[in-house]
Amino acid sequence: MDAGIVQKIFTDHFESYRKSHVVDTRPYYAAESIMSCRIPDQGYHIDGCPNGDYHVLLYNSCKHRSCPQCGSIETELWLERRRGQALFWTPHF
Repeated sequence: MDAGIVQKIFTDHFESYRKSHVVDTRPYYAAESIMSCRIPDQGYHIDGCPNGDYHVLLYNSCKHRSCPQCGSIETELWLERRRGQALFWTPHF
């Protein structure tokens, strides 16, 4: 599922879900982070080449591990490190 789709689902439906369910602090913080990730409210930075040929405005991310836009890269890196540490057993017949 595209990261923007997950953010849109949270933005469209989390408030009504929260009104009818008890949401603990940690899940609430995760949802708030996902909804505010890479939007103007988070601020921005400008990325560009040293020669000044181009520049692009990038909105800051939430850096929350549950966010599909932020946490997926770290999760994949972690999985790759674990795969490298795995011991594989092959039977000898």
